[in-house]
Amino acid sequence: MLLPINKHKILTLTPLIILLLICLNAPVQAQNCGLLPDPVALLFSRVPFLSRAIDQDQPGIADPAAPMVSPYCFSGEARIRPIWQTLLSGEYRDPTSGLTVDLKQDAGFVQRGIILETMGRFQFSRFSGRIHYEANINAVRGSHGYFNWPDVRYGADVDLLSNKGFRAGINFDMNRPDPNFSFSLPNGTSGFVTSTYPITMGVHAAYNPTGYTGLSSSFEARVRWPIGTGARVTEAEITGGIKSPATIIGTSAVRGGWRYTEISFGDTLGREVDVKTSGFYLDYVFFF
Repeated sequence: MLLPINKHKILTLTPLIILLLICLNAPVQAQNCGLLPDPVALLFSRVPFLSRAIDQDQPGIADPAAPMVSPYCFSGEARIRPIWQTLLSGEYRDPTSGLTVDLKQDAGFVQRGIILETMGRFQFSRFSGRIHYEANINAVRGSHGYFNWPDVRYGADVDLLSNKGFRAGINFDMNRPDPNFSFSLPNGTSGFVTSTYPITMGVHAAYNPTGYTGLSSSFEARVRWPIGTGARVTEAEITGGIKSPATIIGTSAVRGGWRYTEISFGDTLGREVDVKTSGFYLDYVFFF
């Protein structure tokens, strides 16, 4: 007899499975790729005037044979993060009927809730891919409505700078599936609006030094904004904490942070919903 597969449970456990695989395959966590040319430095070297100007400020950044990257070509991280989220504001608007619904006052949305986010990231040289899953425990929902935001997010990072535990660059994210919002008020008024999935571009910076002889700091900041024609997301987060000394299988970090999010989407009939949230979080990260 075949048992049903719960997609949400699989996505939630994905980073934990990654951690188990890392521990069982520790010898492969660091491969030396020092002989490979760095793609960003190679690009800089193709432009003579640009390469000379950049190399004066940061020697080696335009030399493909001596790139400013970590000597390891493969790395990554797995993360689990509970977020205590606050609904700052939320509003639904229908220009055809003139109806406006406040999510907290009219639709009975709770002001505070919890979201459990898990994330896995794999990096090769300056390029990395991410997958996030957010389990909505009880956030952004009410007694007379439901805000259905995509729970899976795919991301890619391109590190323009990478040296001695510091990396900074640009990133791209896409949430799936499509978002929607619905409500049904006690007076019989109801509504529904949906949009296509959001695509964003952003910048990031992270600092995670080695710390062989003791504890070290761990810092990360990200900002992203909409670039697609679907749902629009603007988000900023900042994270900081303490990272353990390096071991043969990797390092761990315990951090705290804050995230602010603005979401807006509508349909072809002009119906729109806007939601603003913020939240504090703690996270455990395993770097490998």
